Amino acid sequence: MTKAAYFALFVDDIRYERAARAGQHEDISRFVMGMAAINDEPTRPPDSDDPALRIWQQLCLELAELDGWETQWRFARCTQVYLHSQMCETPYRQAKTLPDLDTYLTLRPLSCAIHSMFGDVFGIVAGRRVPLRVIADPGIRRLSRLAGQGCGMVNDIMSLHTEPDPAMSFTLPAVIAWNSGCSLREATGEAIRIFYRVLDQIVELQQELGQHEDGDIRFMAMALPQPMQGEITWKINHTHRYDDQSRYR
Repeated sequence: MTKAAYFALFVDDIRYERAARAGQHEDISRFVMGMAAINDEPTRPPDSDDPALRIWQQLCLELAELDGWETQWRFARCTQVYLHSQMCETPYRQAKTLPDLDTYLTLRPLSCAIHSMFGDVFGIVAGRRVPLRVIADPGIRRLSRLAGQGCGMVNDIMSLHTEPDPAMSFTLPAVIAWNSGCSLREATGEAIRIFYRVLDQIVELQQELGQHEDGDIRFMAMALPQPMQGEITWKINHTHRYDDQSRYR
């Protein structure tokens, strides 16, 4: 999981963000399609010599060896969601515009890799296999969406100062400023207020699901919001991502 998390960071900052800022949208499409092909058939050799795709295939095979093909399939399915969300951002980047707030809040949980790629396989870290019926539970799905929004907002607010062009970055403060006409400073304050409203909903739902008779639902209710703290700890203390003013250059 740690290897996969670092790979997700590489994909997000290097293979997607840098390429998008350089206008290399065809390169992004080829890479996304290459990952998707490996997700569909992880034992088949990649069609490309791209070393990143070969690393991704190796990670998929390692995961299958560690915990079986079902877990690998679930992880691949989550990854497909993340890849699709990245492609949804492309038209806005090409047009040099930003989406409305509702569209952004719908898309953001999916484009937050630490949430969308790993949400269904949290059980692996805890040494338990969470059934699909639990992942499909309406309460868990709502908590997952809220937790994904929270993760994205933490990333957006804390990384804004590292963006080469903060006002046009695909972040919550920039989206608020773009749609309302306020300053980026005012928009950041509003983004923080939206984050706290989401956090209140998470706490309320987490407490409700924490009383459920199903132990796996209680586990997921506890686990899903954890990446918000993980975003801060991992990216400040380990990757120093939020200190890197040149991570997209």
